[in-house]
Amino acid sequence: MRQCTLPRTARLLKPGDFAALRTASRRLNARHFIAEFAPNNRAGCRLGQAVSRRVSKRAVDRNRIKRLILHLGQAFTED
Repeated sequence: MRQCTLPRTARLLKPGDFAALRTASRRLNARHFIAEFAPNNRAGCRLGQAVSRRVSKRAVDRNRIKRLILHLGQAFTED
């Protein structure tokens, strides 16, 4: 897998960003995945991710999941 990064402007970084999303978001549920989304006043979309310890106790596994999600998010932000 190649190195995947999004610019800081395309990511949710602060706890306040996640809290604001939770109050004004819509939700898509799948068996193993929950996506929350809301419109914003910015030019593009932003991605934030959280992977619970319930998914895996091992940080290595959780980080792999985050990298896969990041890779998918990058596909949506590329021109």
